[in-house]
Amino acid sequence: MTEQTENATRLARPLIRLAKLAGVATSYVGMSRDYHEIEDDVLVAVLKALGIDASNDDAIEQSITTIQRERNTRIVPPTVLHIVGKKSKVEVHGGALDVPAASITLEDGETYAGKIEHEGGSGAAVEVDGGFVCTSYLVLPEDLPEGYHTLEVTVGGKTESATVISAPEKIELLDEMKKGSLWGWMSQLYSIRSSGSWGIGDYEDLKTLLVESKKKTGADFMLINPLHAAEPVPPIEPSPYLPISRRFINFSYIRPESMPEYATLSPEDKAKVDALHEQVEPLNGDAQVLDRETMWRTKMQALWIIYKAGLSAQRQAEFDQYLA
Repeated sequence: MTEQTENATRLARPLIRLAKLAGVATSYVGMSRDYHEIEDDVLVAVLKALGIDASNDDAIEQSITTIQRERNTRIVPPTVLHIVGKKSKVEVHGGALDVPAASITLEDGETYAGKIEHEGGSGAAVEVDGGFVCTSYLVLPEDLPEGYHTLEVTVGGKTESATVISAPEKIELLDEMKKGSLWGWMSQLYSIRSSGSWGIGDYEDLKTLLVESKKKTGADFMLINPLHAAEPVPPIEPSPYLPISRRFINFSYIRPESMPEYATLSPEDKAKVDALHEQVEPLNGDAQVLDRETMWRTKMQALWIIYKAGLSAQRQAEFDQYLA
C-alpha cells in the first residue's frame, strides 16, 4: 500500500506544529504498513516530559514562541549532522552585516585545516527582542572526517559552539548479510541451566550455549538478556532490565568452579565449595522455579571461600594491571 501522510489541515494545527518543532513524531507507519496519527493526549504528555507546556491553546502558542525565540537567538544549533563525502550547510543567525568566523576542532584535538565557506541567506529578517536577526549559512566541506567534532562560530563579538556529528551516509553490511540474513537463538540466561549451575544459568552456561548453538545448529549469534549488575544483597532484583549499574556486569552469574583459584584450593576448602553446590544443584532440574535468593546466599559463601584463599602472583599481577 502507499504510505499515508498527515494532511495540510493536521499539519497546520498548533499542537502538531509544536511537536514537530520539538522533534516529536506525530505520525508513523507500523510494521504491517498501517498508518497511525498519534493522539493529542499522548503528544501533550510527551511534550510535558520534555519540559514543554502544551496543556492548552495559550500554552501551546507560548511554547512555540519560546522555542522559535531560543533558536533565533542562538548563533548555531547545538548539534549539527554532517555526512562524510558531502557538503552540508549549518544555519547561522546574526546581524545583516555580520560575517561569521568559524573553526572546527577535530575529535583528536587537532584544528581542521580545510576551508569553511560562508553563504548569504535568503528571506526576510526576523524581529527578536527589538532587533533583527538574519540567517546565513556555513558550508562544511566534503573532506571533514568522521567523528564528533566541535564547531566554534563567532558573530558580532559573540561566540558559540556546536557539536558536529560527522558520519558516513551508510554502513556496509557484513559479507554474510549481503546475500541473505543472519540468524540466532534467543534466551534468558538465568533460565538456561545445566547440572553444573547453581540454580540460575551462569556464564559457563552461556559459553555452552554459544559453542553448542554454533556447532550443532550453525547459529550466527546468541541474543540474551542484559547482564548488568543487580543488587548484591537480598532481595535480589528479579528483572535484568532494572539494574543498579550499567557500568558493571552481574557477578551473580559467576560459576565458582570456573575461577582459576578454585583449582588451587586446599582439599578442605574445595570440599566446602562442592558441598555448597550440592545444596542448590536440585534447583537446576525445576523449570518452574528460579530461586535467586537461595542461589546467591549459597554462591556468595563459595565465592568468599575462594576470595580468602588469595591470588597467585601471576593472577595478582594480572589483576593489578586490570585495575591500572
